[in-house]
Amino acid sequence: MARMVERFGQTHDMKFRVETASSGGAVQALWRPGRWDIAFLDIYMPQLSGVEVARWLKERDPACALIFSTT
Repeated sequence: MARMVERFGQTHDMKFRVETASSGGAVQALWRPGRWDIAFLDIYMPQLSGVEVARWLKERDPACALIFSTT
């Protein structure tokens, strides 16, 4: 997913900063107010599910858009 977003930006002359996290806890550790405009979340994540992370993010940054994906 990260590579697809980066490739899209390059193709359309847009710059994105893409960060990845391997678990819900890692998302929490990376988060800072206003850090992300969009968060792509997997429903099935270690530690906290994508749904739990979404609730956590929305409480702290309602402006952050959320996109869910899963296998």
